Amino acid sequence: MHLGLDLLLTNTTLLAGANVVLPLDVEGGPSVAAAFGVKPLRKAWADGPLFQLYNFDDPGSPFTWNARGLEGDIGALAAFLEVDPVTGVGGALINVAYDQSGHGRDFTQSGGTGLKPDLWLIRRKVYYFGGGFLTLVNGNAGGNYLNVDAGVSLDMHDHAVFALHKPYSSTNANAATGGHQSDIFVPGGGSNGYWWWNNSENSPDAMSTGLVDTVAFDTWAGPITAPILSISKQVQAIVARSTDAVMWFNENSASKGAPLPQGGSPATGGTIGKFPYADQDFYGGRIEAFIIYDEAPSDAVAAKIRRALYSFGNMSDRTNNASRVNVLVTGASLDQGQGGDATGAYDVQHNGGGYGWVEIIADRHAGEPIVWHNIAASGATTEDDLANYNGNGKWCFDPGARKNIAIVGNSAVGNDEFQAHTGAAAYAKFVDTVNAAKADGWDVATYLFDVTGDSPGTTSYDYVQLVLANAASLGVTLLSTSVAVTPEGNNATGHFNVSGYTQMADQIEPGLISLLA
Repeated sequence: MHLGLDLLLTNTTLLAGANVVLPLDVEGGPSVAAAFGVKPLRKAWADGPLFQLYNFDDPGSPFTWNARGLEGDIGALAAFLEVDPVTGVGGALINVAYDQSGHGRDFTQSGGTGLKPDLWLIRRKVYYFGGGFLTLVNGNAGGNYLNVDAGVSLDMHDHAVFALHKPYSSTNANAATGGHQSDIFVPGGGSNGYWWWNNSENSPDAMSTGLVDTVAFDTWAGPITAPILSISKQVQAIVARSTDAVMWFNENSASKGAPLPQGGSPATGGTIGKFPYADQDFYGGRIEAFIIYDEAPSDAVAAKIRRALYSFGNMSDRTNNASRVNVLVTGASLDQGQGGDATGAYDVQHNGGGYGWVEIIADRHAGEPIVWHNIAASGATTEDDLANYNGNGKWCFDPGARKNIAIVGNSAVGNDEFQAHTGAAAYAKFVDTVNAAKADGWDVATYLFDVTGDSPGTTSYDYVQLVLANAASLGVTLLSTSVAVTPEGNNATGHFNVSGYTQMADQIEPGLISLLA
């Protein structure tokens, strides 16, 4: 079932074939300083090189992955990764992301394995992962990045940066106060005050070291509202001119009302995904396209670039779309999408973090006007879930959406069991979360794990029975009452891998999509 099918059939961002305008082919587009993508960004790049990769187990044998026409050559990538091109999951490290601007300003990382980002093939889809638990397979704690060529020189008052970006799988603790989870691009010339608003805000949380920093957005646009902190795949951008600077974050825009600080000289070079400040988080999302312009486009051209990126990502434009549905997921680590094995290999058995069941369902429906939020937190109990909702989740309500759905509780009961809480106590906190969400206007849902074989008196068994008995009177939709995952072998984190999270998605998705309709 698909939302707004009549809308999607007429949505020009989803049309295929020769009429599609690629991002770097937009009429009237400004000069491109450098750009990379998981497939060609311009028709002239058909069959061109996309990335130079190497297998973690064989660093001496780099592989240049090329496009096949205007798509990435999935067959060649699958062969290099030694996985099935349709069902397989595998990844490799990136030496080079090839510049498609025509200037030869490739994005490079010649350092050790702990510095290189990853390129993943997951069931025919290709993802540049700049961080998150999927990257931990190479023993990296978050320092991976690509270097921007020194030939990229940006005037603070005349440039733009656009990206098709999927933030990390959870925005917990950011929804009410902001944060820097989605930062991507750190320009060079750090002493010139690039994108630093004023001296009182020179802290990691108060400056934009990337395309858009949520606290910076808060500084520009007033209190952060529901659509801002989505984990949905989105077009992010900043357009800097001599009179003002405007940024886009999850289809919302804000004007600074003044130009960016000019600093002493243009910013040259920089990094994709590295934060040179000791107390900053690493970049934890994934990128499908990244474009640096050394001129600012007009508003009309900027809109064309955004539309071209929607088409490039096969996604729906959710801007002011009255058909949109707003979804919030709470819970614990199995809802956050934790996983990964710091000593494991690049295969389906050892990875999953940052690509959980929410991510999988969201990817499957990227062409539909659904906005996704995830505030699930590692180790959260049902009591913590209530606190997370009250502190963060309620800020994600979107009064302009056709429907707001909160999926609460979920895997949090597992942590209640670890802490020897009773099923009745866990259920009581779940009811409190349900009532808080309903009072704020959400339609509420949950899923339950299979407790076959559990005994009465155990936390999970008693919790599940209480939810089953009372869901109707509480007004809670049960998306699945028996989620089960086949044991997956060794996983050092004790969480699922991509296979396990796919099993969860397959069982939760039918009920959720029916609710979304």
